[in-house]
Amino acid sequence: MRHSGGPVTPPRVAERRRADSPLVGRGSELSLIDDVLAGITATSASGAAIVVRGEPGVGKTALLTAACARAAERGVRVLTCGGVLIESDLPYSGLHQLLRPILGRVDDLTPATRDALLSALGLSDDGVSAGQYQVGLAVLELLAVSDTPVLVAADDVHWLDRSTADVLAFVARRLADERIVLLATTRETSSADQLGRVDTIRELILGGLGAEAAAALLEASAPGRLASWRDRVLEVARGNPLALVELAAVAPEPGGFEPAELPLTDRLERAFGLRVRNLPASTRTMLLVAALHDREDLAEIATAAGMAGGTAVTSDDVGRAVAAGLLDTGDGWLRFRHPLMRSAVRQGATAALRHEAHAALAVVLADDPDRQISHRAAACVGPDEDVAADLEAAAARAVRRGAPAAASAALERAARVSPDPAERVRRLLAAADIGFVVGGPRSIRLLTELDALAVDPVSRARLHFWQQELLRQDWTAEEGIAASAESATRLHAAGHREQALAVLSAATVRCLWVDPAPAIRQRVIDAVRTSGALTDDLMRAALLTQVDPWTYAREYRSLLASAGDDPREPGDLLRLGVAASTIGDSPAVVALLERAVDGLRRQGQLGLLAQALATQAWAGLHLGRPELTITAAAESRRLAEETGQPRFAVMARISEAVWAGRRGDRALAESIALEQEAVLLRSQARGLLTMVEYARGTAALAVGDLTAAYEHFGKIYDPSAHARQPIVQSYAMPDMVETAVRLGRAHELRDVHAGMAALADRVGWPLLRTVVICTAPLVGADPGPAFAAALAHDLSQWPWHRARLLLAYGLWLRRERRVVEAREVLRSARTIFYDLGAVPWGAGADAELAASGERIRPRGATDRDTLTPQELQIASMAAAGMTNREIGERLFLSHRTVRTHLYRIFPKLGVSARGELGRALADNGSDRDD
Repeated sequence: MRHSGGPVTPPRVAERRRADSPLVGRGSELSLIDDVLAGITATSASGAAIVVRGEPGVGKTALLTAACARAAERGVRVLTCGGVLIESDLPYSGLHQLLRPILGRVDDLTPATRDALLSALGLSDDGVSAGQYQVGLAVLELLAVSDTPVLVAADDVHWLDRSTADVLAFVARRLADERIVLLATTRETSSADQLGRVDTIRELILGGLGAEAAAALLEASAPGRLASWRDRVLEVARGNPLALVELAAVAPEPGGFEPAELPLTDRLERAFGLRVRNLPASTRTMLLVAALHDREDLAEIATAAGMAGGTAVTSDDVGRAVAAGLLDTGDGWLRFRHPLMRSAVRQGATAALRHEAHAALAVVLADDPDRQISHRAAACVGPDEDVAADLEAAAARAVRRGAPAAASAALERAARVSPDPAERVRRLLAAADIGFVVGGPRSIRLLTELDALAVDPVSRARLHFWQQELLRQDWTAEEGIAASAESATRLHAAGHREQALAVLSAATVRCLWVDPAPAIRQRVIDAVRTSGALTDDLMRAALLTQVDPWTYAREYRSLLASAGDDPREPGDLLRLGVAASTIGDSPAVVALLERAVDGLRRQGQLGLLAQALATQAWAGLHLGRPELTITAAAESRRLAEETGQPRFAVMARISEAVWAGRRGDRALAESIALEQEAVLLRSQARGLLTMVEYARGTAALAVGDLTAAYEHFGKIYDPSAHARQPIVQSYAMPDMVETAVRLGRAHELRDVHAGMAALADRVGWPLLRTVVICTAPLVGADPGPAFAAALAHDLSQWPWHRARLLLAYGLWLRRERRVVEAREVLRSARTIFYDLGAVPWGAGADAELAASGERIRPRGATDRDTLTPQELQIASMAAAGMTNREIGERLFLSHRTVRTHLYRIFPKLGVSARGELGRALADNGSDRDD
């Protein structure tokens, strides 16, 4: 056959459906598509993501094709990709197809995002390793870089390679302010596509055509030709457009619809098989090679088919396949008209013929090692160590390209063809290890398979960790904690330091929230002490502090103070920050996690970033830094949900509930608390339930429902209600004491307070010491000296607690008729409360000042209060001098989304230029008349 130069392959989606096949009965669906396209072509852009679900042949691709045509008519750029089963394990194969038309703009990206994208697509040899989320940001930026409206049309996403699907899911979550529509199709019951896990995506269930539309399509497809078969075709097709068209073509042929109990998909494949059956052998071989190839390159298909069949492929072979309605073709390309036709060809061939076709394709693809080894592996009829080794090398390349799912799949295939049983287990373990990063059905299946094998003790230790973390088995079970300690010891002894450290870290966190028996806790302590994975005394002290914060807090703080700002990996800084959070050293938490967050953003480690931000949010609450809490909690929640970390999403949400309660929004606080309580009860995370009670109590106290507040706080100190949580008890002490005082029940807390004071003296937790000092005057017999002693302490880093102390002191001074002194103290408390956004407490200070005879001017809301958490974050970064692209890289948003947010921020703050943002954000709403 002759070909004119290299193949020019048009978009799969736009050409897959025949131009003369009418699209009938889809008016409402087309109207929806018109609406979302209007959203990205309007002056104020509003992007969207829609997944169209339906059974094979129901018209998903036809609808996608119509959407592409309508988009093109509006001047929207159309980018397409389509999933193919045989390429589902090739890294970023779908993404390369999608971006090919716009890769010429790649130099418009920042160097970091450009390098990540080129590395992911295998277009760079500079050794840069791509991070999955950095690739996602690069794609989002590339789609937005020209500011032209874009339709991303992705067909059969259930067959897309996982790395591409993850990128599309990343993009789908960030379209609200973009000129981008993502329209994807997938099987009705598919559980493999990542888009189905995006909560912001809209789903469109595409059912069969109605009776009238089905009859019209049938008549248009086979006018006057069916006679008595018409009703039978309509009955069997059940409104499925592909079935109506294709079954009509074979209806008169014997066996066209039998057996009747076959699913519609099988009937269609059988109908397509009937067309293949009588074609010449050379044409069938060409069809088989095309069905097994992941590209539509006619030259490659013809060459491989000639090798496999021993006869050169001619234009007649292509013509016969087109005439049979199986293929479409053009200049240098050919493709199946429907994926079921490809499936029918594959299933109709013998195993021997498939092996020959794969072997031929492997020869043709000698210059493409990833695709070549895929076909070599498929051509194997038995174990082959050379193939296994090459698959393992392909897995290593996939890891460097930021495609862990593809790497896991390659290692699993390597295990299947490994002659040595030990190597088979090793490669399966490696596949599970990499697969753990992405989760999903493959990882669960691998864990199940490995669990049934007689693996060695070290391998079983690795397996236990994955079961704990991926399957979330026995998170609250004490036996699981003990087993984790043993696993860590074995892993380190075998040289797996990083895994040993990860297992130890997970076990220590569980000790903190599960409150295991002393013997279990001691086993973890012993494992930490003896672990050679911890050559660093500070890191060892940090983990010990999480297991037993009562014993190791002072040692950890001492080592931390002497360490200063020594350079560490972001993951290690996160571990140190979590340990500081455990003992309430909130200033250290902020210092450590500011460095950790910066590093995790640069690395694109969104899972760890979510954890760091959740911890930061709580530190912000304790330190009286509302902006930190607001922005960190909101971002942590988004990222935790995106990366599948429900416990950290819960932590972030509860901090939002506490903040809502402090500012007097009880309805929001209670709504969040109810939602998170349901999540925690399902997961049996009892320790975290104390934080829910804290949020509820704070909200009740703010609005003056003292009885409810006292009940909620009481549960935190009741060991029969929840697991023992002295950490949360330290959070709640000021609120509990204030509630009791206002109820006239302060005497009931004297023993509790004395116990907490003794604990504070013994363990030296900074937050606990602060709250004990600030609440001592309220429960003691002689408040005057106690207030003086408390105010003598340096509380500059704890403005929230200092303001509450001042309010209590001012109230006491007024009761003592020391009105002039009271006014000065109450003014200071009032200023701090309003600066912190704690309006109910500020109003309480106002009331006390009014009672003292002072005329109070209402405190106006600040313009800053009108900003959403993300707007506040962006405004702060812009005020600090960061560009839109720099802000976007830090927050994993496109520069266009950042720009859109700034357009909204400027009028809210009453500014017209970036240079004015700092002043507007610094406005604390000083006293003024409304």
